[in-house]
Amino acid sequence: MTVLRVLPICLSPGEGEAFASWVDRAAADLALPLSTLLVAMGLAEERPGEVISMPRAYGVTLTASELAAVCATTGCPPERIASTLLAHYGGRVFDLADVDLATGRGFSHLAVRHWVYASGSSFCSDCLVESGGVWRLAWKLPWSFACTRHARLLGGLCPACGQRPRDKRRTKLGPQLPASVPTPTSCSTSLRQSPVRDGRTFARCGFQLGGIELPSLANFQRLLSSQTEIDAVMAGRQPTVAGLPVSPLAFFGDLRALVYLMLQVGRVEVSPPVEY
Repeated sequence: MTVLRVLPICLSPGEGEAFASWVDRAAADLALPLSTLLVAMGLAEERPGEVISMPRAYGVTLTASELAAVCATTGCPPERIASTLLAHYGGRVFDLADVDLATGRGFSHLAVRHWVYASGSSFCSDCLVESGGVWRLAWKLPWSFACTRHARLLGGLCPACGQRPRDKRRTKLGPQLPASVPTPTSCSTSLRQSPVRDGRTFARCGFQLGGIELPSLANFQRLLSSQTEIDAVMAGRQPTVAGLPVSPLAFFGDLRALVYLMLQVGRVEVSPPVEY
């Protein structure tokens, strides 16, 4: 059993940062493979030369023992760590009642039903540069479509691999490519490479996302205002609809229904070109 010690150096979570992003930045700062840091934080177990256990609900929630281990090894208070987990939005943006918080079982189904990126994230390239690779927790929700700080539309796909950044693919809720040292400002989506013996090898995309040009919303103030209002509800403010207060869960449920209806009936008909 691993003896836990306080890490000599550990970055604090950035403002609004997601848990996996924080751990990635800490591993990169220490130049350690992600799995090595996870073992040191008490989130993974190992035997000589082999990691034998990885967290099952990575980035969604932590068990009481996992939370205690992370607090002890990083010196970060529990409420700060809790704010980096997707469970932070439970009861507001989505309902975690059917999710096993010890294993994360049921979350993938919830993610489809309630529109959450169980794997992958949107991003603001300017924010990544300014913060040194902080990926915000809110970017894992499709309700985050704009960066109000930089007045830009959030990026949804990597220009190089065409996939959503930080997509774990086969690992689902587990840590992404734990055997390698993370690269916080680049696309870390898992890409399958040539088969090796009877298995497969995966590598990160590696495209640098920090600083790429994303569409400006400077002339679309209504969109930015809408994002500001949605951000406030995600943060806990009670919304009102038609002048009446509603619960955040009902608000996002109605919003999903409205968006789904728009996607179904709002198709643009493109007329064929007229020949002269």
